[in-house]
Amino acid sequence: MLHALRPLHLMMRARIGELRSWLLLFYIWAAQWMAGGFIKWYGEWKLPGWFQSGTALAAALLSFFILLATGLRSDPTGTESPSPRISRIASIWVMVPFALAVSSLMLLEYVRAVDPFFMDLFRCLLLAFFFSCLGVLLGLELLLLGIWLFGVSLVTCVWYLGFAPMVLQFMGGLSLLACGLVLKRWCAPSAAPQQTQTSHPQQ
Repeated sequence: MLHALRPLHLMMRARIGELRSWLLLFYIWAAQWMAGGFIKWYGEWKLPGWFQSGTALAAALLSFFILLATGLRSDPTGTESPSPRISRIASIWVMVPFALAVSSLMLLEYVRAVDPFFMDLFRCLLLAFFFSCLGVLLGLELLLLGIWLFGVSLVTCVWYLGFAPMVLQFMGGLSLLACGLVLKRWCAPSAAPQQTQTSHPQQ
C-alpha cells in the first residue's frame, strides 16, 4: 500500500532540502521535552517554580528567531531570495499553527477540560498523530515513529500510569530528535540530483 505512495514521498522529500534550516526546531523542542521529563523525574519542588515554563519559553523564542533568520537569509541553493519580505512573513506564518496548538492545550488546562496530570499524555498523542501524518506524506519511518510513540503512551498509561508525566515527556523529546535525524538524512539525497543536473552542462 505504501509502495503506491512512493511518487508522493519522493516529491515531498525533494522539498525538504529547502527547509533544512528549520530542522533545528525539532532538536530545540526535543531538548525542551526531555528537559521537562528530567525536571519531573528530579522533582519540580527542588527547582524554582518558573523553571519548567522557562524552558518552554526559551524554546519558543529560539524557534521564532530561527524562523525569522531563515526568512532573512539567502535561499539554501545559494541564490538570493527574490522577495526577502515575503520569505520573512512566510516564516512567521509557519508559527501560527503551532502557536494555536499550544494555546489550545493551555486553554484546555485552564478550564480543567484536561487534568494537568494527563496533559503530557494528550501532547504525546497529538505528536504521534503529527508523525503519522508526516509518515503518509514522506515515508514509512515517520509512520512507524508515530505508531511507536502511541504504543509507548499506551503501555505507560495502562501499566505505569504514575510514571506517565516523566516517561512520556522524555519519550516525546526522543521521538522529536529521531524525526529531526530522519528528515536530515532525507535532505542529503535531495541535494544530489540538483548538483548532477547543474554540473552536467559544464562537461
